[in-house]
Amino acid sequence: ARVGDDATDQAYMIQFFVEGTPRSTQTGSVVNAAGRRIPIRRGAEWSEQCRAVAIRSRNAEGWKMLAGPISMGCAIYMKRPKKPKHPCWPMSGPDILNVLKGPMDAWQGVVYANDSQIVGFHRLYKMWTGSWRAQPGLLVEFRPARGA
Repeated sequence: ARVGDDATDQAYMIQFFVEGTPRSTQTGSVVNAAGRRIPIRRGAEWSEQCRAVAIRSRNAEGWKMLAGPISMGCAIYMKRPKKPKHPCWPMSGPDILNVLKGPMDAWQGVVYANDSQIVGFHRLYKMWTGSWRAQPGLLVEFRPARGA
């Protein structure tokens, strides 16, 4: 979904939901190729799924790639176990930032030109499914950063 007409407008917002179990995408092993050390990300299929959902959303909604500084909002929904350590918040893995690293790279060229455009987060949560959303997944929002 999107709000507003111009990708530079403060009201412009891109939002979509990636259904599935959020996975850590932290760097795993490193390989040497042509004299360069190249990190291999674990959980690459999660990143690919996130990119595919963003492309489908762009094609269906007709939004434009964001230019300039971006504020990002994320809500990570994890499947609630029968006996959670905390009633509201998943305090075990995967770590929030490790869930986002791979998808943020994967959204380059789809949502924004480079993930370095993300200058802040207006929402960043990891919570159990249930009261807010029935299915595990990742709800993301992108909008021009305020004051930009």
